[in-house]
Amino acid sequence: MGSLSMTRRPRTHVCTVLLDGDSPFGRRYQRVNPDYVEGKPKVVIERLKSNPTIVYMDNNFEESTSRIVREHGVQVLSEYSTNHTTRWGVVSSVDRISTQLRSQGWAVLNPNPPENRNVYVVELDDAIYEVRRVQQLNSDADPSLECLYVGQTSLEPQERLERHLRGHQASSDVRRFGLHLNMRFLRRPNSMTELEALREENSLAQHLRSQGHTVVGGH
Repeated sequence: MGSLSMTRRPRTHVCTVLLDGDSPFGRRYQRVNPDYVEGKPKVVIERLKSNPTIVYMDNNFEESTSRIVREHGVQVLSEYSTNHTTRWGVVSSVDRISTQLRSQGWAVLNPNPPENRNVYVVELDDAIYEVRRVQQLNSDADPSLECLYVGQTSLEPQERLERHLRGHQASSDVRRFGLHLNMRFLRRPNSMTELEALREENSLAQHLRSQGHTVVGGH
């Protein structure tokens, strides 16, 4: 009798690394840590594709992509380290840990996140509503209103749409039913940080669905 195999989504590890006392703390870091208390710990929060207990075995930080971690890393702080299968989980965890540690007077030597993400809306062919999954997700949809896909990207929205249509890292819904961008549904201007874009993507999808639109995406 054969066994069923399930594909598991890869996990990304959020890893907080304690730095030694000689780690630099110039103006760039002072600006993002205005409440730092002298003598409190300094850390860097990293994103790793593998478990930090393996990557940094015996507190060896030579494999880090961060120069400051390679040169000044002391140990992994497991109590401030997590792992997630979604981008939302990773980004929100980094934000939560950074906020918590800075509120305690610690210095988090990560730069402020760049505002390089764009939320976008794609209008879809009405035929998408024939997909049972879409019907279940939008049981109260008004068939007279547009069917929409809500996403967020580091690319320009038109370029991201073209990739969808070509099948490159694409949503199957957009690849099969995508028509064109319909940016009039945006509620705030681009660009945003990754966390802001993820929040707005989800919130906008829920808002449009509540207005009667058939909506997919908005993870």
